[in-house]
Amino acid sequence: MLQNAFGDIAAIAMFIAAVAASEIGYLLGKRLRGRASNADAFAAIQSAMFPILGLLLAFTFSLALSRFDARRNAVVNEANAISTAVARADVLDPADRRSLHSQLRAYTQVRIQFVEAASDQQAQDAATAESLDFQRAMWAIGTRAASSDARPQLISLLLQSLNDVVDASALEAAAAEAHIPDAILAILFAIAALTVGVAGFNAGLRGGRSTAFAMYALVLALVSTAIIDLDRPQTGWTRVSLVPLQDVVWSVEDPQKPVR
Repeated sequence: MLQNAFGDIAAIAMFIAAVAASEIGYLLGKRLRGRASNADAFAAIQSAMFPILGLLLAFTFSLALSRFDARRNAVVNEANAISTAVARADVLDPADRRSLHSQLRAYTQVRIQFVEAASDQQAQDAATAESLDFQRAMWAIGTRAASSDARPQLISLLLQSLNDVVDASALEAAAAEAHIPDAILAILFAIAALTVGVAGFNAGLRGGRSTAFAMYALVLALVSTAIIDLDRPQTGWTRVSLVPLQDVVWSVEDPQKPVR
């Protein structure tokens, strides 16, 4: 539950930190009003910090989006690998074909559970262990057929597709583990709070007061939520589509159904 609320907690923390920083900066600036001889220098610092913050936000958002795309592509690639294995299983004798189809259907359901588990490490570990069991069972069917079947080229294609299924699961696991480093998020939060704090300080020095700081803090919170949601899909508003894997389950259950 705590992992699922990570994005919301981070957004609230960003909002509170930005508002607090602007208020602290304003109070400090107000106290030094009329006594600070370098007010123009602080204004120049503020003008430089906002573009830096914008660049860091854009860079972090790009990182999160690239990781989201990698996870989405991994799901599609895994679904394609399993579909190919399902098609090539037709070269087996009827008993082995039914067995391998059953294994592939159940395996695909486990892979769906793996993606849905997202940042729930315990659930992902359980899905990974179950996936390994299915992989060993499917490979045993393929190697048994290779030792007894008189069509080595066809069985070789089947074994290659089963190997691709295993490789696709490894790529899926690697994509699921790829997150924006916590250090980058911490730096982003710190620079955002410092930038708003300097803006508040300048407002205090010049005797102004603006509600725009609260609006800016809200914008920062929303952007932070979007970044974290993209970086940790399935835990917030953002979802990696499971339709490719679900279609595999649907097609294996009844191969005679028309394609949607």
